[in-house]
Amino acid sequence: MTPPWKKTGSRGRRLLGVFHDILENLTVPRARKGGNDAEVSALAKRSKAAEYRRLKKSLEENLISRGLVEDVFRDKLGEYMALWKKFQELDQDIETRGVTVFDERRGMLVENRSVSLAVQVSRQMLSIYDALGFKEQAKSAVPSGGEDDEL
Repeated sequence: MTPPWKKTGSRGRRLLGVFHDILENLTVPRARKGGNDAEVSALAKRSKAAEYRRLKKSLEENLISRGLVEDVFRDKLGEYMALWKKFQELDQDIETRGVTVFDERRGMLVENRSVSLAVQVSRQMLSIYDALGFKEQAKSAVPSGGEDDEL
């Protein structure tokens, strides 16, 4: 099916069509063919899984060291980690498709919805992080160089 801007003979509409083609190629990366992409994807998934386990273990150990072992804290930690996974997916979508995407129906560039969702997820993660006491702990931590460091 021919896009609406290419149906007319006006020069402006043809230029808009060319502009659309350029933007589409810039904002939507094409998948490369070959076996290496599958290997890279599998390696990235393993890396993310290892990062997830490392982060979860670190947060669990911190809660245990502070005596926060009740189910409510474990539940909040599980919620935080679920949001962490969603944030990683949104971040990957932004990396893949870009900050703006072309809306076929409206015929214009629009914000990638993943950007605003990532901000919302990040806010919720920070709220849980604060509720679990990590923010206060970070504020009271002594810098690695000691207390008498000068700027």
